[in-house]
Amino acid sequence: MPVSGDHVTTKNFGSRKRSRGLSFSIKMLLFGIFFVLFFLAPQLPDYETYRKIYESGGGHLAAFGRDLGFVVLIQLASQLLSYDEFRFAVLLFIEILIFDSLSRLQKFHQYRISPHIVTVLVPIILLKFGAQIREGLALVLWLRVLLCAKVHPRALHFLVMALLSVLIHMGTAPLWLLLFAAFYLQKFKNISILISSIVYAAFIYEVSNVSRLDVDAFSGLNTEIVVPDISQIIYWTIFPLIMVHTIFCKKLDLRGNQRFSLPIRGFSVVLKSAMIGLLLGLCLQIANNGFSFLQKGIFADLLRVESLILMLFCIYLVLIGKTRYAIYLSFFLILDTVRTLMAA
Repeated sequence: MPVSGDHVTTKNFGSRKRSRGLSFSIKMLLFGIFFVLFFLAPQLPDYETYRKIYESGGGHLAAFGRDLGFVVLIQLASQLLSYDEFRFAVLLFIEILIFDSLSRLQKFHQYRISPHIVTVLVPIILLKFGAQIREGLALVLWLRVLLCAKVHPRALHFLVMALLSVLIHMGTAPLWLLLFAAFYLQKFKNISILISSIVYAAFIYEVSNVSRLDVDAFSGLNTEIVVPDISQIIYWTIFPLIMVHTIFCKKLDLRGNQRFSLPIRGFSVVLKSAMIGLLLGLCLQIANNGFSFLQKGIFADLLRVESLILMLFCIYLVLIGKTRYAIYLSFFLILDTVRTLMAA
């Protein structure tokens, strides 16, 4: 039964009474996942790579002037902490922000967050917070601003968080631009989607070009062409098909639905813009360079972007009460995450 204001009550995620915090089951499940993840970390890809970066004061990141915020962070941390202690501190920081962000979302917007949220968070926790910790650290700042937005964030607060995130991992910059459009251009729904989609399409096009340049710079690394079999073609086709369905499904487009709170409406703008932009950018890449994006290095980068968008989409689905769809998709993403970790 709907209630007045920006909130909606449903059997899946609404609540007639204001929730005081996350349920005990969600807290324990999240704590358990992060606890296991810390001890599993040495078996994950990039563990030794980040050790070398940490112990060398920045490694290739410092040499190429990339992600200087992360470089400064590890240079400061290495004076006090060992590598494993640093990883523990990063995981603890991420866990605290995830807990607090979900608690604020529930408290301010009266959502009864389903324990299914833990299932949909598993892929992003394993891949982004476990293996790709630099991107995970930057991404959790973005999620924090999105999920805690009871009203439009103050411009200075938004700018500071965006700057910190981008300095840690430059790859989050397009997400911040999408979030800016979602929060500050929401009165102009179609214009915000158009601008955001073009920006993200340019990012996708640039991802492929940068990957191609990196390949050239490192003497042909990952230039081998991917020759997929029929099962791989079907598997990889799932990603764009889900996005096309989402783009045209009116039930999942909540941009102008005032019954839903700002984070949900903003999430809708971000996801729709990202999906349109990704598909448009891929089409531009094919039109300009043919199927050279099938080079392993470029293809891997594009799949990485696609999987991140779908991971965020799963979180969105749970928050709007589409838990069954979210669970099906999250199991697919868990399998894809395991495949990615094993192949790395």
